[in-house]
Amino acid sequence: MKFRKQKIAGFLLITLIFLFLLHTEAKGGEGEEILKKTLETEGMINLSGSCYTASFMKPYEFSNNVRVFWKKPNKIRMEYFAGDTLRMIFITTKDKSWQFSPADNIVFFKELSPQTKEVEKRKQDLLLSNYDVKITGRESIAGRDAIVIKVGCKYPSRPSKKIWIDDKTDVILKSEQYNSNGDLMLLTYFKRVNYNPFLDDIHFRPPQGRIIRLVSENETKSFSPEELSKVVGFKVVLPSFLPEGYILEGYYLYRCGCGVDMAHLRYFDGLNSISIFQGKKDCPICSEDQRRGFFRRRMGMMGRRGMRCAPRE
Repeated sequence: MKFRKQKIAGFLLITLIFLFLLHTEAKGGEGEEILKKTLETEGMINLSGSCYTASFMKPYEFSNNVRVFWKKPNKIRMEYFAGDTLRMIFITTKDKSWQFSPADNIVFFKELSPQTKEVEKRKQDLLLSNYDVKITGRESIAGRDAIVIKVGCKYPSRPSKKIWIDDKTDVILKSEQYNSNGDLMLLTYFKRVNYNPFLDDIHFRPPQGRIIRLVSENETKSFSPEELSKVVGFKVVLPSFLPEGYILEGYYLYRCGCGVDMAHLRYFDGLNSISIFQGKKDCPICSEDQRRGFFRRRMGMMGRRGMRCAPRE
């Protein structure tokens, strides 16, 4: 079964949300100290559970029920359902990830490079530098006592986040992300959680007998501007201004849905990101009325799929 681009973007978005949850586990105490401590112990707990997750971000509205399995160290399996139908499965280990649909015969495989891990460490450092982390109260989530923490940017007009952390196990039980206007954009929470279940390693391996398709290294490799310009066939233009607190993640090669190579410039501030896509002036497939100017930008933790060409001129 093939999914609409909106659905695929949704699945990728939720994956990135759960990865952020792993990077922000915490326990009682002062907010920033809680976060610092738990960043050092991520991925070191066994659990299974069921979650509900939803996006209110137009045009990416969606909702899913998700079965979650975590096994230390750093093994994650997430199963996404539409109603009672299993639609997509993501498996992530310390240095590998797999994505597949039960209805298809293809497994998309990706190796997580040392560069990616270095970027994640930089994001954690930036998060503590650019954001205030404050305890705001306590609530009960999935029958567990949770500490409520607000992560707000030190700069005005930026997105923010609230997280609910299990006081006994350091696991985030609920997460809400808001845009710069204070509107709820993303919601994820546990409906049920079971700690220390028996989890066989087979659950964290791809199914046998399917075609393994390696995600292109070009989609994850960071180029210099000069190298990327040669690959895409035009001079990549760097932005003259970035909001305060953002730094470069990398310059990447992105293949548009129409098959045309584009330049992808990505910047982050620890919690949010800005992506700038640049393509050739005359795309042979995307029509004139689908062009939206020199840069096409998206803010937030979004997947890089479903984009059309962003012309250079």
